[in-house]
Amino acid sequence: MQRIQRSTLTFADMDEQSLNTAHAVLTYCPKHIASLLAQPRAGQNNQLEWWSPLGGQPIAYADLTLEQRTTLVNLYQQRLASLQQLSQQANSSVLSHLVATLPKQPVFDHLYSLNQQPVLINWHRYLHIQQPDVIPVVAAVTPPTARHKKFHMWLWLLLIALILAALSAIYLWISNRPQPVVPAPVEVLVALPEPEPEPEPEPEPEPIIEPEVVPITIAPEPIVEAPKIEVQVAPKPTPPKPKPRPKPAPPPKPKPEPKVDPSCGCPI
Repeated sequence: MQRIQRSTLTFADMDEQSLNTAHAVLTYCPKHIASLLAQPRAGQNNQLEWWSPLGGQPIAYADLTLEQRTTLVNLYQQRLASLQQLSQQANSSVLSHLVATLPKQPVFDHLYSLNQQPVLINWHRYLHIQQPDVIPVVAAVTPPTARHKKFHMWLWLLLIALILAALSAIYLWISNRPQPVVPAPVEVLVALPEPEPEPEPEPEPEPIIEPEVVPITIAPEPIVEAPKIEVQVAPKPTPPKPKPRPKPAPPPKPKPEPKVDPSCGCPI
């Protein structure tokens, strides 16, 4: 069990109806639905304390993020719907009264999150709040629907009457409007210009008589042949015969060395 809050009230402030309701919730409801309501207990000095079987650290609704708040409220409404079905199945007047008094939208100061599950404290205060009588849905809806249909019918009739009145006014205006005055045609005399006199035709020029051309026959002159001139061509000069090259002189014969007598060294 986990303690959620220690109240400033005493446990004696819990009346018999509140204790019977807490006992009925634990008797008829499964744990995941019964955990929606915190259990009252007497603490130190008989102070009222609210406890829950869920584990984890209790977090107040104001300390949650926007996404966590939305999820927690949706779970609270789902648990409340399940509690309503169980009260009908158990045919328990205590649970039926509890479901009828619990708010559909919880008071956020009384809502906590334990292990991401909704837990409501101080729920005993709603048991003594007198709820207004529930108006039947059919009786509340049927008369406005009939009135709306009648109102729509009169609205259409009024619209049709306005359209007919507008068309009648247009027809009367067209039929009674003054006709435009058409002025009588005025004859306008326009002086036509006098026709210009036609120019006198120019006299045709006399034809020019060309003289006759008499052909003249010219006798051809005799062709005189030019005298032939004989041209004597000088004979080509005979090129001189090349002189024979002189024969080279024979090299001088070497003189024989004188013989020397080896004994005396005199020439022999």
